[in-house]
Formats: sequence, C-alpha cells, structure tokens
Amino acid sequence: MCRARAGDRGLALEFFGQTNHEGDLIGWVHDAWAANAAVIINPGAWMTTSAAIADTLKICREPVIEVHLSNVHRREGFQQGSLVSKTADAVIAGLGYRGYLYAIDAIADLASG
Repeated sequence: MCRARAGDRGLALEFFGQTNHEGDLIGWVHDAWAANAAVIINPGAWMTTSAAIADTLKICREPVIEVHLSNVHRREGFQQGSLVSKTADAVIAGLGYRGYLYAIDAIADLASG
C-alpha cells in the first residue's frame, strides 16, 4: 500500500525494515540525509530512550515524520515523552497502518510547496 501511495504521489520509496540495532537505524538516517530524502520513522520504544536517533534526525534537510501505529499518548507515563518528536516536523499516532499512508501524503504535499 505504501509503495502504491508513493507512486501515486510521484515519490520513490525505500523501506528500511525493523531492526533491533540502533546503529543500523542511525546509519539509514545518514543515508537518507546523503540522498536528500525525507524520512518517515517509527522509532518504537526508542522514541523515549534514544538521544542518538533524535540527534541524527536533526541533520535531515527534508521533512521527518514520526509515525506510531497506536496512540502513544495513552501509554504509561514513562512511555509518553518522545525525544524523536522534538526533532520531527510532524507526528502521526493512533491511526494504525494508515499513519504511514498519511505520512506519505504529507511528504508529497510538503514537497509540492
């Protein structure tokens, strides 16, 4: 669905699958930066713990959109503050898989001015 939506909006899409290695995700963000690409990221639990990912996202020149399948604001208090949100241009949460589709639409809209 994401690939089709991106194609419909005139965007190329590259997936970086789920990883348990923070450094792999940071390397991918660096690759996106080098390619002048926007980033849609679901940092999972790293949203509250990874200053390294948040700092890396600061280098991005193109939009960064944080996506969460569930409403992260309903979580336990210690899981609510997102370091990534402080660096993202937008946050989409609680809309399930549709959040990724809306993020693609937002990237396309931002790119078209």
